[in-house]
Amino acid sequence: MWRTIGYVAAAMCLLACCGCGRKSHTIVTPEGEKVTITEQGSKGQLTVEGPQGEKVQFAGDKGSLKLPEGFPTDVPVYPKSRVVATATEKQAVTVSLETSDTVDEVAKFYADKLKAAGWQIATTFNTEENSVVSATKQKRTCTVAAGKRDKGTMLTLMVSSDKD
Repeated sequence: MWRTIGYVAAAMCLLACCGCGRKSHTIVTPEGEKVTITEQGSKGQLTVEGPQGEKVQFAGDKGSLKLPEGFPTDVPVYPKSRVVATATEKQAVTVSLETSDTVDEVAKFYADKLKAAGWQIATTFNTEENSVVSATKQKRTCTVAAGKRDKGTMLTLMVSSDKD
């Protein structure tokens, strides 16, 4: 699925430049992946769906995505953030968010909120520009990686399960 993303990026550029007036365009790759590009001004969206139910989404510059269906309710979503990318697979979900808050604020929030939700903090790693908090609960792992950006912080939540 990931090699398709390069082709999709080229398709997005082509669609943006040609001004074809379509609001949504879908193609199916030879591998059976369904690629949908939705134009909404600067709030465009790219969705790639794999034949096994995998799904990757990216938001345009000013857009925001919804959390994927079935996102764990015991994993907090950082307040004052926008969802810019999601990926779902059979036993894992990843969500990327942007916020204007600092890496330190994000790291503290997740260390506190995950613990309060019953997660066991396994690892923390902090530098001036990056932070990683890893936690476990039952047979699941949640990792939060936060990194400094020009105007705030980009953070990625990764939740995976060892269940079959």
